[in-house]
Amino acid sequence: MNDSRQALFTLHIAILLFSISGLFGKLLPIDPSWTVLGRTLVGTTTLILILAFTGKVRRLFVSGQWPVNVMLGSLLAVHWITFFQAIQVSSVAIGLLSFSSFPVFVTLLEPLLFRERLRWLDMLTASGVVAGLFIVFPFSSMNTERGIAEGVGWGILSAFLFAILSLANKSRIQKTDAMVLTCLQNIGAVITTLLVMPKVGVSIIAD
Repeated sequence: MNDSRQALFTLHIAILLFSISGLFGKLLPIDPSWTVLGRTLVGTTTLILILAFTGKVRRLFVSGQWPVNVMLGSLLAVHWITFFQAIQVSSVAIGLLSFSSFPVFVTLLEPLLFRERLRWLDMLTASGVVAGLFIVFPFSSMNTERGIAEGVGWGILSAFLFAILSLANKSRIQKTDAMVLTCLQNIGAVITTLLVMPKVGVSIIAD
């Protein structure tokens, strides 16, 4: 398998896994923070085991960069909570489609944060994404169905947070191993979720 086919195959697998996570968010009738806690706990445990197996576990807290990386996990946690909230108040399709607006935020924020030129092609692509959202979610449907408007709002907020996290990781990845970075951010997400989740019992979402 050549590089282009391998990249395309990896992209399809990533989209499939992301979509499946959306289904879990819809099918589990619990507060989104519980779903995120389970997801990040599994992710953290798996990554620690992989790092231990590859002999990289000591890198987690060796570098002075780890406090920042753990704190960025808060963004990861809130991003996932808002994403699952979008799905629960509307549908998996609405949550995923509204979240797909994150490239718009990346396009607008990247020149501000990294002092890069705003390319016309990026602006054209961002405009296409916005136009697509208006076609899929017209104002008329949002006025008549509250769930759609609320789902789009949560989805766009999730996209904005993910864009900020992606741009932050653009500089972090130059200083930290990718798997170590992901593990530290999952640890931060676990801590954040524990702080914001319901304190008594599992909150069940009524249908």
